[in-house]
Amino acid sequence: MPQEDDCPPGRCGKLTQPFLGTFYGAGNYYYVARLLRLASHTGTVFLSADDFAAAARSACAVPWLQTRAEWNTSAWLHVRFGCFSGLYISGLLQHEYGFARASRQLAIAHTLHGAKVEWALGRRATSPPRRHT
Repeated sequence: MPQEDDCPPGRCGKLTQPFLGTFYGAGNYYYVARLLRLASHTGTVFLSADDFAAAARSACAVPWLQTRAEWNTSAWLHVRFGCFSGLYISGLLQHEYGFARASRQLAIAHTLHGAKVEWALGRRATSPPRRHT
């Protein structure tokens, strides 16, 4: 059974020191924030792990049939994962990246300086490469 320290800081994507700058979230960070109504298509919003967790809990409290009725069929393919994804991002920010729960270091944006930020760039900008040993 794996132990907590099987993946010490500096390995498996864990930071060795707390992140103190602005962390730009694109790709899934952006799409989940949109699904949870935390971000819009324009501008940049600064969010915390607590923001994602609270929005996910609110979304999870709504009956599925009501949520499904609010979204069109193509959007539903993504909306149905909003509860899980919001809680996952909250946990990732706190437990893997070391963000304080209420810290608004995460900048969510669909565009930066007028250029659309795509998923691959968002992942690269937010996740350190993993080493497989």
